[in-house]
Amino acid sequence: TFGVIALIAGANIAYTAGAGYGTGQEIMQYFTSYGSSGFIGLLILVLLFIFFDSFIATDSRKYGLKNLNEIFIHYCGNILGNILSVFSFIFLFGMASLMISGSGAYFSQYFGVNSMIGSAILTVVVLLTCLLGLKRTVNVIGLIGPTIALFILIIGIVAIVNSQMDVD
Repeated sequence: TFGVIALIAGANIAYTAGAGYGTGQEIMQYFTSYGSSGFIGLLILVLLFIFFDSFIATDSRKYGLKNLNEIFIHYCGNILGNILSVFSFIFLFGMASLMISGSGAYFSQYFGVNSMIGSAILTVVVLLTCLLGLKRTVNVIGLIGPTIALFILIIGIVAIVNSQMDVD
């Protein structure tokens, strides 16, 4: 149904934004460093996201793939699929550790509290997210994603308007 599609699209937006595009700095620093050809690269990236996301979603439904391990095995075979599955677990564990330590540093720097408090807060949030399960997590993130996209759009428009005002 349209509601499920919108929820998954919203979760994808939130995931993509959280994976490095949240502040917009990454886009500005990487793609704009190549000038106008950088925007062509950005367009190609967006098209690849659309293509691969829809391809994986279609195949997951068609072949009844229920989790990431099954997707890896479907596309890469048993050996490489299982290796990728283990790698993704290790990678996600590393990213969660990095995120938790980063939140501790953030709380310490901006709020002047012990970094262990910030790390503990995010650890609790991560644990609660895991306990919610994938479906509830996708539902929550799916509602947040369009909000992130809206704010990024507003910030971009304000930045463009302000840059035009600075030129005049």
